[in-house]
Amino acid sequence: MSKQTEFAPQYSKQEKIKLIAVMLIGGALVMGINHYWFFPELRQYGEHAHCFNYGSFTGAHVMMYFVFAALPLIMSISLFLLVGPRELRVIQTGQNPPPDEKTFKPTRYVYGWRARIRSYVGLGALLVIFGMGILGYFWANELIDRLGLPDSSPECEHITASRGTQ
Repeated sequence: MSKQTEFAPQYSKQEKIKLIAVMLIGGALVMGINHYWFFPELRQYGEHAHCFNYGSFTGAHVMMYFVFAALPLIMSISLFLLVGPRELRVIQTGQNPPPDEKTFKPTRYVYGWRARIRSYVGLGALLVIFGMGILGYFWANELIDRLGLPDSSPECEHITASRGTQ
């Protein structure tokens, strides 16, 4: 068989079912945690963020830095940890899918620059998201200065007392 007609090995039907089940359970767990715990907590904190004082900054500052800087940085680093090693292997070997990687359907091997270009684009997109997180720090600083975020308000008395912070 020539290089142009070689196919990557495929998962067996049993392996496919097991892998899909694991991904569905993991995805459902992440979505459940986000939907029932993380987003409600974030929403509640965001509504009263200006009530929390952490010395030289308030919860409103934390929210600005979280949205503009931390979220893109966390997302880009997490995605790199998931797909980065594979993309780097494709770039290193010049073969997509990489050697000994199984696929779900019949997939022809692609070699050379055609194999590498997709990986370069994917890693470049992650680099752009990472850069947005770094720029987001400066955007948050500028926005905080421009908005003049409040330190506290009378409505904050019952909130800070119930959380035990001020």
